[in-house]
Amino acid sequence: MSALLLWLGCAAEPIDGEAAVAAFLALHPKVYEVYDPALSEAQVHELLAEVFVGEALTEEYVTHHVNRVRMAEEGLVVRVLGVDHGALSWEVVDGAVEIELGWWVRGRVQHQSHTHGRINRYEARYRVVWTDDGWRVAETWMHDLSRVRTAQSAEQLFGEEGDLPPAASGFMDPLEILDLLDEPAR
Repeated sequence: MSALLLWLGCAAEPIDGEAAVAAFLALHPKVYEVYDPALSEAQVHELLAEVFVGEALTEEYVTHHVNRVRMAEEGLVVRVLGVDHGALSWEVVDGAVEIELGWWVRGRVQHQSHTHGRINRYEARYRVVWTDDGWRVAETWMHDLSRVRTAQSAEQLFGEEGDLPPAASGFMDPLEILDLLDEPAR
């Protein structure tokens, strides 16, 4: 019996960490599309289901739903101009791929009758698992979130509003949305 168990353990396909990382990097920017006001709640859930699975999907959906409601109440609009991935490392841990990632999100924020540029920097660890639908994020551990300060103007960094390519529209992280909603009026 122990020889059979040993053979079954050895017969399992090894996890393709490189494929998991490539899939994750393609999925990760989709999270920033959920604040498109044209999306219905069902479409938001479908979009998040392309990235997350299980409890992580439920947590992300609730967070984004609450933020979308608050954004609508406050008249807040966020357009993502880019998601830039930085330092990345990964390892296979207990049948999943854990990815440590740093990234930046560049965008324009319109609220309280004015528009300004924002750059946020993030660091997190993601647990990515294989599902019947492909690779999905099962857990997220945020390490750091900070707004990048720059001496350049928003126009120097992002161009004029009319210069935005159609594919550049999207929306920023829920933590940023909560921060904006709590800012005092200027």
